[in-house]
Amino acid sequence: MNYFCGDTHGEFFFLNQRLKEARKNDCFFICGDFGYWDRSTFREGTGFYHDKIKNPNGAKIYFCDGNHEQHEWLKDLEREHGWEHPIEIMETLFFCPRGSSLELSDGRRVLFAGGADSIDKQWRDAGVNWFPQETMKYSDYARIDFTKKYDIVVSHTCPLNCMGWMKEVYREISQKSFDLTSDLLQSIFDRVRPKKWFFGHWHRYDVRELDNCIFTVLNMAGRSKHIVKE
Repeated sequence: MNYFCGDTHGEFFFLNQRLKEARKNDCFFICGDFGYWDRSTFREGTGFYHDKIKNPNGAKIYFCDGNHEQHEWLKDLEREHGWEHPIEIMETLFFCPRGSSLELSDGRRVLFAGGADSIDKQWRDAGVNWFPQETMKYSDYARIDFTKKYDIVVSHTCPLNCMGWMKEVYREISQKSFDLTSDLLQSIFDRVRPKKWFFGHWHRYDVRELDNCIFTVLNMAGRSKHIVKE
């Protein structure tokens, strides 16, 4: 079974509850704002937030990056391991760089396209808890092998064709921005034409079919429809 999850922000209590019931062959896909931080960035203590993940049955966990991550460390992982495939951070936990992909057991292929612009960056410190690498770049887009068929896209924010829909489900839309990331995601959609697309970022849950694709926006951890199975 495949599970798609909204923003966890380093709070893994609700994910852990699902992992208790998961099977070894299950996969969890987190649509950015996973919370890849050292705890000392925000509070006393050492170690990563994801050290608190409890996964007794060995389900696989994959996450793309959101805007709230330590992007310099993620880039270090890419430089060390490459970006084409998910990178194992610890047993059963994988970071999925922008442009990487994964083939599911049923033969479908997932494309990962993380990143988004932060609305709160003016209150954060560059190089500490905010990073210019948070938004998708043309170089990330250029990585994608468009000769492959992608059935599912996992991103943090959404492409431009979702703008009208997001205005309906997110009344405070003026606080969120459709930056270069959304523009590049639209180009990805136009070329890939996937059957399904999952994203987070907006802290709401809704499903809509647009341009022959089923888009699902997922809520944040602790709220209804934070995790859905597919």
